[in-house]
Amino acid sequence: MSLFPTRLKPGGTVTIHLRSTARMPIWVKKKAFVVDPNGRKAQVFDLLQPFLPPPPQNEDDQLVEKEAGELYQTNPLLMAAVYLQREKEDFELFVQMLKGLRESTHHYTTYTLPAGAPLGKYRVELEVSLNGRTTGSGTAATDYFLVEELHLKKVVKRDGQREAHIENPSPEPCLVNLCEFVPGQTANTKYRTRLVNLEANQVTKIPFEGTAFLSYLGGTEILRLSSEKDPFCVRNPAAVPLPKPDGTVCVFLTKERPETGSLLKGEAAEIWKSADGFRTRQQIRNRKNAKSYDALVKAGLLLEVD
Repeated sequence: MSLFPTRLKPGGTVTIHLRSTARMPIWVKKKAFVVDPNGRKAQVFDLLQPFLPPPPQNEDDQLVEKEAGELYQTNPLLMAAVYLQREKEDFELFVQMLKGLRESTHHYTTYTLPAGAPLGKYRVELEVSLNGRTTGSGTAATDYFLVEELHLKKVVKRDGQREAHIENPSPEPCLVNLCEFVPGQTANTKYRTRLVNLEANQVTKIPFEGTAFLSYLGGTEILRLSSEKDPFCVRNPAAVPLPKPDGTVCVFLTKERPETGSLLKGEAAEIWKSADGFRTRQQIRNRKNAKSYDALVKAGLLLEVD
């Protein structure tokens, strides 16, 4: 069994992949259940269907597949993604599964968590019945996924540094990535990243400098570690900049037809260079350059993101 993703939020959807191989036609009954951290069991499917063997591997197979315009079987990327994760250490099993892909039947189904689903570890249980015998999954030890959700409680200043209080209400620990951006004297913003382990059912205090983000769920969820309502200033990703030796910048908005360009000089050029997406409006806009800044925002060259 393969599960993807293995970390998600309440209300998210997990894909369950099952692989089966039949040497002869046979009827099989399959049941799958998701068991939440409180032991409540929800049935995902209950199937009774024949399993059919694959066609023999003849020399004509490639010709038939070519004429059909598609491959008879392709490698399920979901399986590769799951078994190449750090938690999956049975490399030999992975190799054997890859070797038998063409002779296998791949069944995919999804399960959507309720919006108020409890946090923690969810097990996926499988029951396979044939010839009067019921067995489970061969990968039962790793047939689980985690439901996580973090909360920024507050940000406090202490000893010249800022400290974020992050709550992990899950009964399972959560490993997160902390990325700090420290604006320098130039337009280039320096950054550093580090892993932080958030203990289960606790509020963890994380000191940080500059602007910081915390990502989890494989980087799909991001918390901005700030209690201030100051938007980030981002150069429009659709704009094409052409820096010139004299310090000016010619910016084209590619979405416009015909293409039109703006020549940025002086303050406008400096604002453009500083708007790397990790500086806020307060860090860039001031009384002196306010007019130029506002003009860039109005023209759509700079975007403000909360």
